[in-house]
Amino acid sequence: MAERDPGVQVDEDTIGVGAAMDEPRRHRADVGLEGAPRQLPVRIEDPDDTAHPSPLPRTSRRSARLSAATLYTRPCAAPIARRAGRAVAALTPRAARTMTAGAGKFFRLDAPFMSRSSSILSRASFRTRMARLSSLSKVTGGPLSALRLALALRSAPTVPVAVSTRYGRIWLRAGDEQAVHEVLASAEYEPVLEHLPPHARVLDVGAHIGTFALWLAARRPDATMLCVEAEPETFDLLSRNTERLTGVRALAAAAGARDGETVYVSRREASMANRVEPHGTIPVETRGFRTLVSQAAGSGDGTIALAKIDVEGSEEALLADAGATLARVATLVIELHPSLCDTHRVGAVLSASYATIKEIGGRTSSKPLLLCRDPRRTRP
Repeated sequence: MAERDPGVQVDEDTIGVGAAMDEPRRHRADVGLEGAPRQLPVRIEDPDDTAHPSPLPRTSRRSARLSAATLYTRPCAAPIARRAGRAVAALTPRAARTMTAGAGKFFRLDAPFMSRSSSILSRASFRTRMARLSSLSKVTGGPLSALRLALALRSAPTVPVAVSTRYGRIWLRAGDEQAVHEVLASAEYEPVLEHLPPHARVLDVGAHIGTFALWLAARRPDATMLCVEAEPETFDLLSRNTERLTGVRALAAAAGARDGETVYVSRREASMANRVEPHGTIPVETRGFRTLVSQAAGSGDGTIALAKIDVEGSEEALLADAGATLARVATLVIELHPSLCDTHRVGAVLSASYATIKEIGGRTSSKPLLLCRDPRRTRP
């Protein structure tokens, strides 16, 4: 068994829920991303959401608080959890602290768990945190596993956690949580599905930890994908998360105007904001759009059904001179970053290449997500 890393220990008291439920506590010692022994905090398992079908009382504020406390102490049916989450979200932070303390005494929960739960509930972003827990529960399979995951990520933010989800096992860090919310829980890319033919060939540039690949593989298991990621540690998680997916390949490279240039990536606390910039510290070699499309298509002049691009400002360098290559891409979905590049220039290239361009709405992010199509093109 691998030796524990004293700097990132997450012991039984850190998660604490098992003590309240008489569940067996699960811990996992595994090998780190670089092959060296590393203590991984916890492996989250799917709860049985149908084990406790008791209805949610809605007769008073007091009963709403009690039902909300139940959300943190045992698995609940998903509809009950959602209603309890809405009831909790209506409370003030002060009421939340009172509720948490009362629930701890009533259910005899251990002190470390109550301390961490109270910390989460009493912050100014209380409603946002409750919404995020509700969102996570859609991915993990239930509210209890969502809370466990949130506590594990806060305990060791830079250490990858293995969590069992509806999409299989996913490795992620605290900084990767937003990608899980946007791609898996909110399914922001749902509009692209109607434009994908059977056995579609797909290119994912800016694949991050592989959430888009996991999401698409669950809905179109016959699709083949090339996933491209620049930041080395994030690429390691991408490789882990997609290694079990048939037809998915991972490529370590940065998006650029040409092949073989060296650019520098900066690493940020929120990993989705990692980007190429002049003051970056991590050298990465670039691949041009033509090369990436050819690799995804499997031939030098082949076509692909879909390209998804989210490269934190590098879209201008990637697409500025790629008009001829865009003709080989039937559908393009791209997130623009107005503060990081000339999006008007990117928009001009897209307008010259696609008959229809529309923005995908209903996102949590304020950045535009564009769906570009030309119905006249053959969709491989």
